[in-house]
Amino acid sequence: MSTTRRSARICAVQILYPLSLGDSGVNTHFDPEQSIGLFWKHFEAPEDAKTYADRLVRGVSGTRDEIDRALAAASKHWRLDRMAKVDLTILRLATYEMLFELDVPHEVVIDEAVELTKQFSTAEAAAFVNGVLAPLVEERSLRRKG
Repeated sequence: MSTTRRSARICAVQILYPLSLGDSGVNTHFDPEQSIGLFWKHFEAPEDAKTYADRLVRGVSGTRDEIDRALAAASKHWRLDRMAKVDLTILRLATYEMLFELDVPHEVVIDEAVELTKQFSTAEAAAFVNGVLAPLVEERSLRRKG
């Protein structure tokens, strides 16, 4: 596990959280560049972590519709708008990494998502996140092939 990437994921969750609030009408416009700039005005991280966090935020923001479709299919019996916002944020981040950052092993993506959920949410939610992400391994495999 890379502490740089873990730091980047922690920062990305914090930057991306307002994106999930738009689902409830609280923040209907999420500007990734503005959110990234505002975050780094108040927080510090190693340059490698900042670079990866920014990449994750831009990636999640730019592919949100595709991510949400994949999550909706993977989370049978759970609508995205009913999920806890922090859990949804972590799921979006992990789904982005799972489907678009193919150099990161899927085991790492899932493990990191579970750890982030334990840190920002609850142990019970960690099991939920693990269960939602597991079906995405097959979709990831299809993307790698083709």
